[in-house]
Formats: sequence, C-alpha cells, structure tokens
Amino acid sequence: MADQKFVNRGRSSRGVEYPVSQGADVKKTADQKGMPNRVRFSGAQRVPVEDLCRIRVRLQSPDGTRQVGVADGPDSPDGELRAAAEATLQALRQAAALKDARLDLREVSTFDAFDKPAVMVSVSLDMGAQSRTLLGFSPLGSDPPRAAALAVLSATNRFITAVLA
Repeated sequence: MADQKFVNRGRSSRGVEYPVSQGADVKKTADQKGMPNRVRFSGAQRVPVEDLCRIRVRLQSPDGTRQVGVADGPDSPDGELRAAAEATLQALRQAAALKDARLDLREVSTFDAFDKPAVMVSVSLDMGAQSRTLLGFSPLGSDPPRAAALAVLSATNRFITAVLA
C-alpha cells in the first residue's frame, strides 16, 4: 500500500483513523496483488418497445470477450428490474466456462438498507452435482437496470471466479 496516493483520512465508528485512497490506485493495487478477475458490467440500456420493457445488458469476461443479453418484462419498475436481471443471466450463460451451468432467476426485490433503496436478487445455480442459491445486492441509485445487473454479478461472480480459476 506504500505506492498508493492518499487523498484524505477516514474514521471508523470506534474513532480509529485510516487512510482513504483514490479509486484508480486501489484497482491498480488489487490487480497487482493477483485478485481474481471477474465478469465486468459494461452497460445496460432500455430499448423502447410498445407495452414492454426491453433491457439490453452488456458484460465483459476476464478474457476480454463480450456478452450481450436481452430480456423483456412488463412496463413497470419491478418488470424493469426483473428484465435487467434476466438479461444479465442470459449474457452470463454465454460465457464459455458456464456452458454446463444452469443459472435461473428466482427472485428480484427492492428493500431499504440504511435508509437507502437497494435491489436484491436470488439466483439458483445447478452445475453437475452442485446445486446452490446465490444472493446478490446493489444500491438502487438512479439507474435500476444497472443496479439489477450489478446485483446479479454480486451473486454470481464468486462462483464464476472459482470456475474460471
């Protein structure tokens, strides 16, 4: 951590000071330490379709390949979140390492975490003899499709990282 530039200091709930570094320096240091590569979110967009909510999600695998998933849902806030989560899973299914895995969206829900809206997803995973339920979370923010996609990646990336290793 000696090569990082510190822009300010933070204070924990117990009053202990700690350095807070710039985001770019943290990413560079994490990559240098050999942290596992993950599938990365590239973007999400709502595509205009009459009476439907169509979401297109773009992802990038650790090897640089890109995947695109598209899903439709009801034209409602919940439909938009579900369509974004389904589109993300559709893109993930295209990854070569996941050809033998079955990923299914079980549930998408919003909730308040520390007085901030967030999205939570539950994904079922079946791969060979393994069967698991994966949970992921993301702050809702001002871009619900992005939040739903990030929640899916939060749920699945730990597993994907192990498969790709």
